[in-house]
Amino acid sequence: MRRIASTMITAALLLGAPSVFAASAGDPKDTPKGLDVATSSIRTVKIKPGVFRDRIRVTTYDAFDLSNGKGSFYWQIDSYGDGAADYVVSMFGDPNAVPAAPVFCLVRSTNPDRPYKAYVHVAATSTSVVCGLPSEDLRATKTIRWRLAGRLHGNVDRAPDTGWTT
Repeated sequence: MRRIASTMITAALLLGAPSVFAASAGDPKDTPKGLDVATSSIRTVKIKPGVFRDRIRVTTYDAFDLSNGKGSFYWQIDSYGDGAADYVVSMFGDPNAVPAAPVFCLVRSTNPDRPYKAYVHVAATSTSVVCGLPSEDLRATKTIRWRLAGRLHGNVDRAPDTGWTT
């Protein structure tokens, strides 16, 4: 009887908990004069019991500095599984921003029925940018797919080069 009870409790806990998601993709070194995307990833991490964050990350082959406002990364995220961009994420610098920061991350919904727009937490190094936001804000209903572009001095690197990353 105890075994049945513990199995039922475990099943209830697993069904009630948000699923943890992690996916990443690589991109070839193919843009020598721009922000050449090396990898991109989206993953859900557990911060504490019942609290999850989605971390959106891009890394490049070479070091970069977005703080001068001359380059950016632009993401399209399909979190509803319908083949359309449900959210867009912009990672950019603004030398005139007050308060100043080396990188900003703006997440916006493209769905007028589910409005969302927020500047979210950013962690950056010389070759990566990570934006973190509460998982419930992306409202994922299917496996998340994405595509992104790095832009610098008129050079654009798309990752993947065509289609969506899954």
